Amino acid sequence: MDAPSLRDFGARKFQRTGLLVASHDRPWRNLCAELRSHTPGEIVPPEPSQLEVTMIVRGSACVVRRRTGRWQQNVARDRTVWFCPIGVQEEEINLSADIPEVLHVYLPRDQFSQLSTLDGLAGASPMQIAYLAGVEDELVRQICFRILQELINETAGGQMLVESLAQSLAAHLAASYGSASPGSPHPERPGLDPRRLNRVIEFMNANVATAISVADLAEVACLSRHHFSRAFQAATGLPPHRYMSELRLDRARRMLGETDTPIARISEDCQFSSQAAFSRAFLRGTGTTPSDYRRERKSLDQTRIVHLTGMPKEDAR
Repeated sequence: MDAPSLRDFGARKFQRTGLLVASHDRPWRNLCAELRSHTPGEIVPPEPSQLEVTMIVRGSACVVRRRTGRWQQNVARDRTVWFCPIGVQEEEINLSADIPEVLHVYLPRDQFSQLSTLDGLAGASPMQIAYLAGVEDELVRQICFRILQELINETAGGQMLVESLAQSLAAHLAASYGSASPGSPHPERPGLDPRRLNRVIEFMNANVATAISVADLAEVACLSRHHFSRAFQAATGLPPHRYMSELRLDRARRMLGETDTPIARISEDCQFSSQAAFSRAFLRGTGTTPSDYRRERKSLDQTRIVHLTGMPKEDAR
């Protein structure tokens, strides 16, 4: 299922809810996320063409009742989790009160077909995931919280991070809640050999200003996405998204210190959706804002010129 279908589903299902934040403007592949506020009343959902994981971020005393033949009932407390698989037609959903913040994560059918290379998950299907409410699964929660964190505070390697999280979430759901039996753990594999690693890093450096995905990097390495991510981290000590984030922040530092390129343009070149998102990521990564970093670099350059020439920069010829 393509990305527009993922983006459209939430609007069709939750017509009376408030959309707080969404990933619709992000270049995320194989996952869509929405943070919504819900009001009391009935929801009549369409048949899902993607798997939905719902987690309460900020809950209430709201009682959530939903049914597919029989009712499931839970209080919408913080961290409560629900699954709705592809093809499960929910007959009705009722909310007794407001729910301030609810995260909805949508995974397409294609995300599960990519699990065929993993031991024990060759027959994984999103339609085999159980329809469950009140799921107690800390891994699912942590993945959801990390997706939410990236949704609110975009990072330079966010696209790769979300792709990895989507793959991990799909594999975990298929292994733990699907009808396919999980097999033995995958044997440990060594890191990327130097030739492949150099080829991948050269590709990353050449495409710092381009939206590239884990799938793109895996193709360069001639490996599956799952095996590539593990091998890359084993070789470098960082997952692909973190490594790319460091490359983009380094590019941003050079552009801020060595050019007069507007900060808004630098944020675009470093693959951020907005200047505000870039500023937040730069502050987290360097401890200072882009504008402060540029001022500090110019001040240091001025001091260095005075020290070397004995005259201000504007007088040095």
